[in-house]
Amino acid sequence: MKAFLKKSLVYAAVFLLLSLLLQFVVDRGLQRTTKGIYNKWNFIAQGDIPVNTVFIGSSRMERHVHITAFDSITGSTAMILGVGGAGVRLQEIIWSEYLKKNSVPSTVFFELDAPRLLKEKFINEEQQYLPIFHHQNVWPSFVAIDKTYYAQLVWPLYKYHAYPDLFLQGIRSNLSASKVVKFSSLGFEPLANDIYEEKKMVDTTVFSQQELQEGLKVLQGRIDFVKQNGGLVYLINTPSLSRTNYVNENAQSASYFIDSFTKKNRTVFFNYSDSRSFQDSTLFYDADHLNDKGAKLFTELFAQDFKNYINKQ
Repeated sequence: MKAFLKKSLVYAAVFLLLSLLLQFVVDRGLQRTTKGIYNKWNFIAQGDIPVNTVFIGSSRMERHVHITAFDSITGSTAMILGVGGAGVRLQEIIWSEYLKKNSVPSTVFFELDAPRLLKEKFINEEQQYLPIFHHQNVWPSFVAIDKTYYAQLVWPLYKYHAYPDLFLQGIRSNLSASKVVKFSSLGFEPLANDIYEEKKMVDTTVFSQQELQEGLKVLQGRIDFVKQNGGLVYLINTPSLSRTNYVNENAQSASYFIDSFTKKNRTVFFNYSDSRSFQDSTLFYDADHLNDKGAKLFTELFAQDFKNYINKQ
């Protein structure tokens, strides 16, 4: 019996070591790949990105700000750090990873949208497997959002069990010749020109005032950091057909707290969430995202507004 247990422990230890080694190989491969979303984030991880303007937010940021048009109108060199579904806390992780190898940009736009200030209720696949999130200091943040992610933090290779394509992509990348990661679109990910044909949605979510204020506190830290390092900070909320009529337990609207926050910081807020120029459903892919046509029109309007503001200073 003792010999059997000893042999079992040896086999288990060998299996664990091989699993850890294989996970290291797959993670390393994804950190080298130039395919899909990994191309963007591996480009960022290289550091020394030649931009002077950065947008940070969720998919609404990466789908709505047409970088080529923005640069053309404003004379900037910009990029977008956007991840689908990312609330203010995951945006904080993205921002921190960017700063590890890049200096503070001269101009930063932070997304300010009530739903993004609340605690994330889910984690997109692309967030789970981004190489910048393959760190022990990041996974606990995921576990705080969803306790089931503890298994992915502890067990080697478990995070790939439902996504064999990503596992194989990491393996293949190690076998291919090393490539220089390039990223030409600088974060803009346009949606097709499909037309949203549903009725305008009204989201009357009741939020926790404490939760919203915690989100604003995280954003406040980012704003202070940029200002202390000589950068200019602006806040932005892009168009939506999904009206977010958020109220707290005392029936106070989220916009009340957001307005108070921007006034306190004396930070310019480019708020297009209820813009009359974007009530046409033919400019939207879905209730929360502009299609490619809408993104170009929005960027032209926003970029001109920003340019006019700068010229008045």
